[in-house]
Amino acid sequence: MGKLWMLLIIAAGLAALGVAALAFGIGQESRLLPDNRIPDFAMKAMAAPTASKVGLFISKDGAITRYAVHLGREDVPVYLHSMADEKIGKGEDITYEAEIYPDGSEVYEIYRRVDGKEKQLSILHRDRSVKYVGTQMEEKEIPERVQTTLKNVKGFTFEKCIFKEGPRFMEYHVKGSIAGSPHRVRIGRDGNLLSIQRRIAGDYEVAVQD
Repeated sequence: MGKLWMLLIIAAGLAALGVAALAFGIGQESRLLPDNRIPDFAMKAMAAPTASKVGLFISKDGAITRYAVHLGREDVPVYLHSMADEKIGKGEDITYEAEIYPDGSEVYEIYRRVDGKEKQLSILHRDRSVKYVGTQMEEKEIPERVQTTLKNVKGFTFEKCIFKEGPRFMEYHVKGSIAGSPHRVRIGRDGNLLSIQRRIAGDYEVAVQD
């Protein structure tokens, strides 16, 4: 048994649940990721000793558009910490991630609490450039155009908003719930609805030794 075994476990889970981790977008992201196997960058992160949680982002047609693996401090590059000090400020670290985006970008991310607010930094592993900086916003700070879109999401209860901004990336990610179920609403800079995603827990068994 090896990596193929792990893929079969995940496939069986997807078939049984219909979705895993985070799912059901209304507006679909572009999909350039290979759909026949988990990319090496994500596999390496999943097999790391401190890997604690895996997120799969799944479109309505069943394609996996994104991978996110939660890691401990020792399994992310040292440069991430010094760059975070510079870009988002010093504070209490919340979590670390290795992530692959639909365009194939391989990134490391750090979430921190700085001056009482959550801050996020996403760094491209290839050249250490910034993919985005995320900043927590109070509900009253959210632009009116975004609030208008949120009001049209039936039954949505607000919990937290992170504004993510980078050279090619600018979105509002609003976490909350619908009918008691965790959801994320992605909204573009102009207030256009990008997707509504429902979070579903999943179990993954990763082969770390053949």
